Amino acid sequence: MMNEQKKLEEIEIEEEVKDIKRKGKKPEKKYNIGTTTLSVFKHEKKGNKWNSYVLQRAYRDDDGNWKYTNSLNKRDLGNAIVLLQKALDEEIKEYD
Repeated sequence: MMNEQKKLEEIEIEEEVKDIKRKGKKPEKKYNIGTTTLSVFKHEKKGNKWNSYVLQRAYRDDDGNWKYTNSLNKRDLGNAIVLLQKALDEEIKEYD
């Protein structure tokens, strides 16, 4: 039961990220450490407001072009933790 709910939540998040990319919606805020970025998107629907977050890492491909992925390496984890804590602190301030 819990695994099914988690899978549904993951599918909803994936669909939301796809929707954001499709619409070309710009993030409200971006936090960066090195090549790790956390983008904050604000939403409002039927009077409800919420934020969603996209964590990405930039890298260069073999041709030197910048690419982006949601896959993190172990060296990115510390940056991700700091960025997520910053977002949580901002979220708490915003809705207090």
